[in-house]
Amino acid sequence: MVLSLCAMCIYQWNDQTRQRGLVNDLNAQLSQKLVSIQEYTNTIATMDGQIAQMDVRISELKSTVQTNQNLILEQKKELNRLESENTGLNHEVAEYKQGVDALQGKLRTAYESIQKQNQILKEVADERNDFVQRLNNTMKDRNDIVLKYNKLVADFQASQNAGKSEKSGASAK
Repeated sequence: MVLSLCAMCIYQWNDQTRQRGLVNDLNAQLSQKLVSIQEYTNTIATMDGQIAQMDVRISELKSTVQTNQNLILEQKKELNRLESENTGLNHEVAEYKQGVDALQGKLRTAYESIQKQNQILKEVADERNDFVQRLNNTMKDRNDIVLKYNKLVADFQASQNAGKSEKSGASAK
């Protein structure tokens, strides 16, 4: 019995040593797992911070995207307005070009008419100058005739007066 008691004690010691080794292994594993849990907790906290930063950045980017979309929409509206205005102005320019072409045609016609009128005026002025020259020549001839007539009348009166004075001088003698 003693032997059996000794065997049992050895067995128990052996069993407790083995159990103590298992407990130490389990404590080491537990310690390692606690360290891992602490690392994971720290990593999770770090990732939570990064996720919060990313959420803020995502919110900023969404805000930027919304602003950009609003800006793009406004620019499209402005582009459509400018294209419409451009089309209107192109039509206006086309109308002005047609008006200018029509006015150029009228001006060309008026210029040709003015050229013809100038030519006619030049011819009329030449005819007038010829007429005035002939009139002046005629007037000069008539003035010469009048001078000759006046001289003839003066000579006639002088001869009449001379004849009267001879008659009066002959009568007086």
